[in-house]
Amino acid sequence: MALSGCAAGAQTAATGSRTSVTAGAETTERTTSGSAGPESTAHDAARTSEVFNGTVVEVTIAGGQVQTADRRVIVTLNSRVRLIVASDISDEVHIHGVDEYVDLRAGETATYDFVANIPGTFEVELHEAGDLLFSLQVQP
Repeated sequence: MALSGCAAGAQTAATGSRTSVTAGAETTERTTSGSAGPESTAHDAARTSEVFNGTVVEVTIAGGQVQTADRRVIVTLNSRVRLIVASDISDEVHIHGVDEYVDLRAGETATYDFVANIPGTFEVELHEAGDLLFSLQVQP
């Protein structure tokens, strides 16, 4: 049940982690401890009203391209994952392993939370375009 993928990733920690994946000119990575720490920004606080204890993966698709900091996101079995995708195209994100689809509308940001409850490596891709965003590796 293992699939390979590409494009973005970060390892989780017990306190949570954040990976920003940006297409285009700028790629930014931040790690937060789940609260408004010194590396958090007002933008982060405005976007998330709750403390999220899990892995946050941010993906930006611009000009039809996805550029990532890493190719794989590694999480622990039964951990929480929040996927945040900003896109300039309409499509669906298909999350293999949880077999979920997240609608993307051009110019908007989609957020989807799930529990990674099946071990293995799974593709997270743009369904229509066929572009891999990253692979999700769920480890026991």
